[in-house]
Amino acid sequence: MQKLLKTALAAATLFVVGCQQGEERQPPADAPEPEAHAPRLPTVEQPMDRASLLQAVAAAASAAGLGRDDGAAQRKLDGKTFEVRIRFACEMPTQGAGTAAPFGVSFEDERRTLRVRAAPDLTIKDPAVAQVAGESVEGVEGFWMRRPWLLSDGCPAAAPEPAGNAGPVAVPPSGQRVGLAEFYVSTDSRIGRRKGRPFEATLTLPAGEQPSRQGYNLVLSGRLRQLGSGRVVSCRIADRDVPPECIVSAEFDHVWIEHPQTHAIIAEWTS
Repeated sequence: MQKLLKTALAAATLFVVGCQQGEERQPPADAPEPEAHAPRLPTVEQPMDRASLLQAVAAAASAAGLGRDDGAAQRKLDGKTFEVRIRFACEMPTQGAGTAAPFGVSFEDERRTLRVRAAPDLTIKDPAVAQVAGESVEGVEGFWMRRPWLLSDGCPAAAPEPAGNAGPVAVPPSGQRVGLAEFYVSTDSRIGRRKGRPFEATLTLPAGEQPSRQGYNLVLSGRLRQLGSGRVVSCRIADRDVPPECIVSAEFDHVWIEHPQTHAIIAEWTS
């Protein structure tokens, strides 16, 4: 009999405890609803700008200068998007009908006619480019990035006046060249190739509007493209004490010329 009482008492205790635990698990009637977490949206990678592209070139040039293998870094560059600005015509526009130079701006005040021109100046005819391209490449077309030591597009500051009666200080050229170009092999499509044709436009400025005193931007947009060598950035070393010449292999999808302050597009081209 005592065993039956103990068993019944234990069962009653477990039932009471279970009910209490069940009651504790029930949230209060006025408790706020659990917060619903929105699903995370995938982040969109921003295209490489002038600074990030030149930093990647600097890393490749350093590896080349030290004789180190940077294959892993090169593979990460393949397929990355970019939007790079090259400032040109920082000097005042020439007066008249224009110039045959690769980069140029001219303005006819009487007719208010502005002409801008940016012609590919990086071709396989350059022996240094041909050496980087190799035998499998039949054509190269692109641009040397003017003043590649500037990480941002812009016109350089004027040189300071020499102190006292000292004459101007002769500054040797840096020898640094960085290019961005499309490399063509025989199996590539010939549709969309510029074949040396410049990106140029002619427009009439409204009365009272003057050409930009800060030049204009040539904007190159597209994707980096790995060459047959497995490299995106190819650097040529001419001397151990001179910066390597480097060319970035790319595909240009969209090119435009813009006003540097307003970013108004003067003309654009798509492939």
